[in-house]
Amino acid sequence: MGTGSRGNVAAELTETEISQSMGLSRLRGRMLYLATEKLVRLLLGNMATFYTTPRTIPSIVGGQWKPVEWQPVADPEEYTVHVDPASTQVKSKTMLQRLYLALAKMGRMPTQDLLNVLEIPDSDAIAKRLQTELMLMALARGKKGAGGRGR
Repeated sequence: MGTGSRGNVAAELTETEISQSMGLSRLRGRMLYLATEKLVRLLLGNMATFYTTPRTIPSIVGGQWKPVEWQPVADPEEYTVHVDPASTQVKSKTMLQRLYLALAKMGRMPTQDLLNVLEIPDSDAIAKRLQTELMLMALARGKKGAGGRGR
């Protein structure tokens, strides 16, 4: 018929394709990391120099108010700064959507979450209708199996 096959569409190849398309995003992440690390070093240095009395620093962690108690630093040279490189990793929205689609094809992503990530309008109603359809199909299969055994 003249139609070729779709080729190798394994999940590993999809992941590789997504990863290879992110060169510019990874470069942005590395540059952001260097700038963030420098900023954190300057911030700690300034706090060590100018915050000479104990104080409470406001902080919100996980949506909860959790202030941090600051104690003056005697020798700033004793401290080092570590910024986790993964915290500045840039991920494009398109790349994440493609990754989630690949996960959904492998059966590793709940439908509701996939619809939300893809920003499908009225995703809650669509997910409920899909769940209802799947339950009806499972019931129909169950009735066919039960009817065939009785004969």
